[in-house]
Amino acid sequence: MTTRAPETPTQAAAWAKVQGRALDYGLCHRCAAQVAWGSQNGFRTVKPPCSRCAELVAPLPVLKGQGWCVPEGRLSGPWKPVEGHHSVTAYEDHPAPVVPFRLAHR
Repeated sequence: MTTRAPETPTQAAAWAKVQGRALDYGLCHRCAAQVAWGSQNGFRTVKPPCSRCAELVAPLPVLKGQGWCVPEGRLSGPWKPVEGHHSVTAYEDHPAPVVPFRLAHR
């Protein structure tokens, strides 16, 4: 059995940047995380996009596998919408995860 080295701060920052670009493009949080993970491992072990996000990424020019298409160039750069396609609807099906927190009591 092989083990992987822990993620470096640089890798974590790159993952977060790609995820942010995917969220800005309109992908849901789950799919944005998958595309960020895929950008680090060559899309070998990612899950396919949800049906809503699949519609958003289908017009993009570079096929990566597992149903993922991405823009040309670096995924950490701005994702330009394909002409005639807007990308702001994915949040409806998969909103941001709710993270519970506690308020400090004095």
